[in-house]
Amino acid sequence: MLTYKSYGNSEKPVLCLIPGAGLGAWAYNQVIPLITKNFYVIIPDVLSNFKTIDNVVYQLHELIAMKFKG
Repeated sequence: MLTYKSYGNSEKPVLCLIPGAGLGAWAYNQVIPLITKNFYVIIPDVLSNFKTIDNVVYQLHELIAMKFKG
């Protein structure tokens, strides 16, 4: 399963941030304190799980469906 980092209160609405090519959760360090006031933020670890884009999309869909009832 796709691993992810999470920030904020899990009782708030979920906001999934997907890092661009070559980036990780660190790319959002400056905005995380601002958006966690209103959202529970998840950032999937796309780089370590990347095989194909289809595989990442499938894993992300599974993560959201199972963990966040989406």
